[in-house]
Formats: sequence, C-alpha cells, structure tokens
Amino acid sequence: MLSPDQLPSGELRQDVVSCCRRQCPRPVAVRADALFLMIGADPNTDWLPPELRRDDGGFVLTGEAARESGEWPLERDPFELEASVPGVFAAGDVRLGSMSRVAAAVGEGSIAVRMVHELFTAERLTPLRR
Repeated sequence: MLSPDQLPSGELRQDVVSCCRRQCPRPVAVRADALFLMIGADPNTDWLPPELRRDDGGFVLTGEAARESGEWPLERDPFELEASVPGVFAAGDVRLGSMSRVAAAVGEGSIAVRMVHELFTAERLTPLRR
C-alpha cells in the first residue's frame, strides 16, 4: 500500500491494496475500489460483574434477552438497552445484537440517555443535584 506522498502527482486514491491472510503471510496485490476496515469485534467484558448477564461470546444481554435470561428481577420489562441489572444500560459493541459500527454505538448511547430519563419517570426517581 502506498503512502500519500508515494502516489503519482494529483492522485488522491489508489486502486490496489496489498494484503495477506493469517494462513498465508505472503502479501498479495488486490484491485479494490474501496477498503472497509473492522478493527475488532470482541466485546472485552470479562471485567464486568457476573450479575450483568452475557452470552457465551461475552456480549451483554439487554432488553428482551436480559428478561429471558431468567435473571431479570423486576415485574416491569427492561428497557431495550437495559442490562440484567435494573438501571444499568449497555450500548454499542458490548451489547448483544448491536450493529458493531461506530455510528450505531453513538446512536445507541444517545438512546440510552433517553432511556435513563424514562426510567427516572417510570420509577419516580429524582437525579441527584450537586
């Protein structure tokens, strides 16, 4: 793959990338119009307490999956992004069923904030003011 200063004058893109697979470490040139890079898909949730239920892949169960885990302790259904511990919300790549994209994670984060407000209303809670 060429760095920007190695491209011919006036060229802002290249149409060949050099890549290799784990099984065959020798680089191969591949023609491509675009390159999408996914850095990782592991949720890295081993540090969470066991009360936050996860699937076998480590993804946090939320919403219906949290309720169906058998660990949901309340009569009300959990909010869509609410984990198996009431009042704890998960968004983005750590959540089972997420889109695993940055834009989706940002969107889920803003939805989680709205759900916290809904939780406060439903439970008649008042945020602490400092």
